[in-house]
Amino acid sequence: KDGDLLSETERQEIANLIQKLNQIRQARDAKAIEDCIKELAKCTEHFAAERMNRGISLALSGKTIESI
Repeated sequence: KDGDLLSETERQEIANLIQKLNQIRQARDAKAIEDCIKELAKCTEHFAAERMNRGISLALSGKTIESI
């Protein structure tokens, strides 16, 4: 859902980080897992913001200030 908000480069970067996290998870290195999660979170910040903006825009579409 909302994949159209990502460029192909962004999509690939996220996929690569998810794959990296899955590999690191198997090694059970808590610090490496935490670092990778932080990297993935940073990589997806823009996407999350765009999804929120889209959701808010859809929720408010056609509404007036008085009706909210």
